[in-house]
Amino acid sequence: LLEIIDEVDRLCRENDLRYFLIGGSMLGAVRHKGMIPWDDDIDIGMPREDYELFKAIATEKMSSRYRFVDNGIDSEYHYFFGKVYHQETTLVEYEDPFYLGGVFVDVFPLDGMPASPKRREFHFRCFSMWLQLSRLVATKNVHSKTAFKRFAEKLIKKIFSLSFCLNVCNRIARRYKFSSSEYVANLGGAW
Repeated sequence: LLEIIDEVDRLCRENDLRYFLIGGSMLGAVRHKGMIPWDDDIDIGMPREDYELFKAIATEKMSSRYRFVDNGIDSEYHYFFGKVYHQETTLVEYEDPFYLGGVFVDVFPLDGMPASPKRREFHFRCFSMWLQLSRLVATKNVHSKTAFKRFAEKLIKKIFSLSFCLNVCNRIARRYKFSSSEYVANLGGAW
């Protein structure tokens, strides 16, 4: 993990890109003076503009030991945010669908939010609805217990594709610029 973050830091410094430790990684840096002992990844956030530049730079200039992936690069990748994988390791994320990669650093785009509390709430709910739809579409199996819900789930999977849902998420997330917003959010994060 430290090798990966060193490579991310190198690319960001060389290209004047901003990034921040977020989530448990930030908490670990403050509380444990390093990583939380039971943490299994590092989380960073980047303003959307820096995230997009990092994506372009990483695919060209990142050491071959590492690989940056997001839903615009790999159609099988089903997350809204990106990851930098260490290619000399193997890590299977046992979700439905599972994704085969390596040890990773999560890279979250940070996006602007509306100033009005009501608009912020509406913006977040619109984004969340499409993100939940993308997760439903990405699952390989039907998980609902009732016949009606199984039918609805199968119908949704026929109507929408993962790339369509994630493209809508990206359009919604990019509506407000990081640099000109009083509030910003990690829309694709867990918290």
